[in-house]
Amino acid sequence: MHRSFNRDYTYARQSDGAIEEPTLLMFTASGTPRTAWGNGLFYLPHGLTVDPQGAFWVTDVAMHQVCTLAAACTLVIFDRS
Repeated sequence: MHRSFNRDYTYARQSDGAIEEPTLLMFTASGTPRTAWGNGLFYLPHGLTVDPQGAFWVTDVAMHQVCTLAAACTLVIFDRS
């Protein structure tokens, strides 16, 4: 049986690296793909919130972290330590 986390609650597959494909996708109101980004940033992205300034807040369950990306899709805060 595969477990996502070790007994010390660290992500068991961290050595596999972050997801290489874009993990955040934006679409127009009609459903046409607009942009995609986030590749190489997350292991197990889970939650997504957009604040009033248009910044994206994403949780990574595997790394026990919260990341914020500016509306222009540039990384603002991310600390893997």
